[in-house]
Amino acid sequence: MQSSTLFVSFSKRGINYALDASVRYRCIFKAEQLRSRGNQADIIHIRDIRKIHLPDYTTVICHRPFWCRELSYLFRHGTRLRLKLLADYDDQLFRPDLAADSPTVQNDRESLQTARRQSKLSRKALRKFAHCQMSTTHLIDSAMKVHHLCDYEFVPNTLPSYWVDMYAAVEPLERLQQKIIRYFPGTANHTANFVLVENFLSQWLGQNPDVILEVVGNIRINTDKFKPHQLRQRAFVDFNLLPTLIRDSWVTIAPLDKNSFNECKSGLKFWESGVFGVPVIACNNTDMERFRNDGLLLSANTRDWEEFLEHLKVPDNYCSACSAAHRAAMSAVIPTPPENFSLSQQAGIPSLNATNALMAADNTNPVISIHHRRFKKLLRDPRRFWRDSKLRKLTSRSSQQQKG
Repeated sequence: MQSSTLFVSFSKRGINYALDASVRYRCIFKAEQLRSRGNQADIIHIRDIRKIHLPDYTTVICHRPFWCRELSYLFRHGTRLRLKLLADYDDQLFRPDLAADSPTVQNDRESLQTARRQSKLSRKALRKFAHCQMSTTHLIDSAMKVHHLCDYEFVPNTLPSYWVDMYAAVEPLERLQQKIIRYFPGTANHTANFVLVENFLSQWLGQNPDVILEVVGNIRINTDKFKPHQLRQRAFVDFNLLPTLIRDSWVTIAPLDKNSFNECKSGLKFWESGVFGVPVIACNNTDMERFRNDGLLLSANTRDWEEFLEHLKVPDNYCSACSAAHRAAMSAVIPTPPENFSLSQQAGIPSLNATNALMAADNTNPVISIHHRRFKKLLRDPRRFWRDSKLRKLTSRSSQQQKG
């Protein structure tokens, strides 16, 4: 019997949810896998839930749900229709007691009070579900502490085969010759993680003038620590364009601060590089441990990083590490043909009709997107906007200095 599944995104990007890598992994890629097996699978944003014909579906999966009027509507009508409602989380968003570990708080992009308020809404939503799927086992352990009556399932992130097949891998010896170390933070939420290795990288690069570090994403870097010809900075790159940068990298890095939030993250930073035979240096967490191999260093000790980088300078060592990384990473790849999500029968629902165009779109200006979200936040809740604004933080610091 064919299933019919509706994925509901709660992304802050609204109908532009396809630009969110998390939505791609937990909604788009999963829907494509279902469709490749002949099942119906659609995706919408929660704001459009009242426009969808719910009786067309047997299962509704809510990605990163938080309690709101639209989710309340879904529960009322979904329960009446006897739909199977599932929550899906790939980040620790439902623990107000651990909100201080949130990247938005760690990187001064949100106040602790605001983060706790949002976490309480996510916790309230989680407690409404009888079924929940998580991207890591550590995330399940964390969720059990706030909702132990739920039926949890480990559903790991996976890559569709077409994402890997879009671009051919570059030969290891060619990558070894140009020696580009790349870091893909994506958003400014990873600034604090980069600080952990910034001094080490600047010193090691100074001793190795033939190596280049390229950072792809909008994070703050102390550029004065690096020689200009050894540091490249590139703005946000669309997910479908990442392979063009990954495939000719010598090594990619994924530093992570050791805290409860990062411990729940998946190992996607490994397999996104590993599928192209690129070795990875990362700080270890539970999910990364599943992929241990000679092409993956898991350590927070920069001495280990230095030894591994020196080890990879040797051609035989590098080729061996590339092969090991590729073999391990391919276990996270699922054979999947690309799909088109523009559904004529669902005309009038912006989030459905926009998905395919968004997936095919080139780079979207992140600065405009950030300012747009801030403007909407100002209109919605001026006090909250002021509390979270950098201006208020500067004013507070100035006041404290004057008192001192």
